[in-house]
Amino acid sequence: MHPLHHPLFIQYIIHFNFHEDYFECHEVGEEYWKSVAPKDKMHPLAGWIQMAVGMYHWRRSNFPGALRSFIRAKDKLSNAGAWTDGFDSAALSAQLAEAIEGVTARRDFPEHRIFGEEGFGDDIRDHHGVIWLLDPIDGTMNFVHQKRNFAISLGIYEEGVGKLGYINDVVNDDLYHGVQDGGAY
Repeated sequence: MHPLHHPLFIQYIIHFNFHEDYFECHEVGEEYWKSVAPKDKMHPLAGWIQMAVGMYHWRRSNFPGALRSFIRAKDKLSNAGAWTDGFDSAALSAQLAEAIEGVTARRDFPEHRIFGEEGFGDDIRDHHGVIWLLDPIDGTMNFVHQKRNFAISLGIYEEGVGKLGYINDVVNDDLYHGVQDGGAY
């Protein structure tokens, strides 16, 4: 079997491209790496893992962590032979270089838009792309009057479809979340 046809690598690709769940990419990639090349930190699979870890850090604005991960990933995925078969190596290298540049410039995800209830954010006129809906004090009057019924609310939509929702009950230190097709907790 070609190494990139392995079920764990397929899962990695699905998590990376479809779900954009970079933490799970790391987990699945590491499981595959441990079965193929345990402790070989220069193996191209380690590069794939580091690319996911870089995205994970970048998404959380951990720019130094993202930069280290992207630089290491680029080194390992350049001339990786069978481990990049079927991928446009020049495009992969260019995308990693763009990620390194974006992290160095400390750019977040510029294509994401934010709509804020309290009067901040982007002017949203359509539902295209990724939109974050944020109410930093949901229950403003309760907050002002020092009552307990207020929270921080966040919804993330993609192409007009709700993907994630979070409610942080600050007073009780509870975080509730819901995931499209994944339930609410």
